[in-house]
Amino acid sequence: MKLKIIFLLSLVIVIFSIIYIVTLLNKDFVLTKEEEFKDTITVWITTSGLVSALETYQRESGTQMNIKQFNTMDLLIEELELSTKEDSMPDVVEINANYGGDEVLQKGKPIPLETFSNVQLSSFLDSSINNFMYKKTYYGFPLGVTIPVLLINRSILDHHLSTEMVVSPFTSEKNLGKFKKIQAKINENNRLKPFWMFHFDETIPYYWYAYKQSDQYNGAPFREFWHSIINDLKLVPSMDSHMAITRFTNMEIGALVTTSEKLQTIQELIGNGFEYEVVPLFPDKSPLLTTGNGFISFNSQKKIDQFYKFLNNEKTQIEIHSNTGWMPAKKSLMNDSGYIYKLPMSKFLNKLTLRQEDFIGRNIIDDSRQNWIRIKEIAKKTEKE
Repeated sequence: MKLKIIFLLSLVIVIFSIIYIVTLLNKDFVLTKEEEFKDTITVWITTSGLVSALETYQRESGTQMNIKQFNTMDLLIEELELSTKEDSMPDVVEINANYGGDEVLQKGKPIPLETFSNVQLSSFLDSSINNFMYKKTYYGFPLGVTIPVLLINRSILDHHLSTEMVVSPFTSEKNLGKFKKIQAKINENNRLKPFWMFHFDETIPYYWYAYKQSDQYNGAPFREFWHSIINDLKLVPSMDSHMAITRFTNMEIGALVTTSEKLQTIQELIGNGFEYEVVPLFPDKSPLLTTGNGFISFNSQKKIDQFYKFLNNEKTQIEIHSNTGWMPAKKSLMNDSGYIYKLPMSKFLNKLTLRQEDFIGRNIIDDSRQNWIRIKEIAKKTEKE
């Protein structure tokens, strides 16, 4: 009997010992997991192509990258408003040079870019760094450059254009009249699907700002310009900008106004389907208004300085530009043909980089998002007339 009791007690002790040891091991595991990162940086982004580089930094630095991705800048700004009230601002936020940057910078206390020792303002293109100046202070770390471009379907239009004709929706009424005749002829010869001479993707306000900065601008207000090509000449399908890229890849559009960052996606969609040319939206020597995305910080700690050092690395730059379609914002990389050749869109980008002397930036202005929305509303209202 005594032996039986001793055996049972021993068994109970063994069981409790095992449970205790397992509990300790679990505690050690959780503790190790919590201490795996030496620091944390909270980053809010809207561009999915940045995730890969952020994850690379987490692996290499031992700093946890707490990434929160938003589908639009509008949603990011709404969330930032709540964070401001709750005093829980993210460390780093992605902004666009032409849309909503002023609203982000007005939240909390953004840190001037000069504060960080691993950032040299002179290393960036003037047009790019100027895009992130607000009230005479540089705030944004430029991640890439985007310019307005025109994609011309050569498989269709070369049969109808004379050699001296410059394809552009931003041209004289006389030239637009010629394009209307070309459009009518193509539609007459092919009744299977409608054809339009031009189309614009959804960033119409950006193209309008770029037009106003160019040498081609004739002083007409946006409503007049849009009414002419949409309602009078009917050179562009109305209420359809979200379908612009699709229609171009389906050979329903002669020339597409878009941005250089979309080229990678468009090339994947077209493949070898037809011949097309990519040219800057405005001719040689005319200013080209750049846009682009960058990071601003609400934290001046050393961990942000180290993060910016990582962003400056050429290996990181390639990872970012390959995944986003952006051109380099750094002078040394923009002028390095070897670097450009490493990017997926090199056959188009090399030609575009030759125009970098014509690139101009525009400081972040107040009410940028409201102005953008206003132009889109004018476009929709005009198309319904």
